[in-house]
Amino acid sequence: MLVCLYKSKKSVDFFIYSSLDTLFGTVSKLLTEEIISQFEAHPIGSQDGKGLNAEVLVKYFNPCGRGTWLITEAEREGEDWRLYGYCHIFEWEWGYLLLSELESLRLPFGLGVERDLYTDGKYLRDFLSEEEIRQLEALG
Repeated sequence: MLVCLYKSKKSVDFFIYSSLDTLFGTVSKLLTEEIISQFEAHPIGSQDGKGLNAEVLVKYFNPCGRGTWLITEAEREGEDWRLYGYCHIFEWEWGYLLLSELESLRLPFGLGVERDLYTDGKYLRDFLSEEEIRQLEALG
């Protein structure tokens, strides 16, 4: 058994892998049927103006360090998905990316970007510190 630790500003998460095969394989799918349904119900522009009260459809993160993507809207683009959300690598910013870009990222130890399994029913404000919320509210 192998245990990995991921620490964020709000929580400490432990990921327990039963074998190295699980660790170096796909631990969680980035896209499920449930997520596809959420994406289809929230096309790009559908949460415009909601700001901190925008529903987060899925949270993707780098289990090895910087990189958090809080996806609030999405649209199919051919075989891919164009995602829109509040993202953090060096600083928080709204932006677009393709799901295939996240899938192609190769991280240390053979890991890839992961999906937070506990995002249901959460809003943007639920993932931010009080200081980050104040900064976002100051921008209007």
